[in-house]
Amino acid sequence: MKQIIIDMKAVHSIFLYGIEKIIIFYKTLYNEKKTLEIKGISENICEHFRDIHLDRTITIKKV
Repeated sequence: MKQIIIDMKAVHSIFLYGIEKIIIFYKTLYNEKKTLEIKGISENICEHFRDIHLDRTITIKKV
């Protein structure tokens, strides 16, 4: 199984449009039997992901 990793160390904030794109990308990968990992996110972005329970479906690793 292939894994795609998104490094978000340089990202300081994210808006709904960006979160939506990540979810669409995740769904595409899921249908192709691939996994997604997001690493290097700030505490602020991690809170947003937790609020919408994105951390339950995508592997997320903070800075």
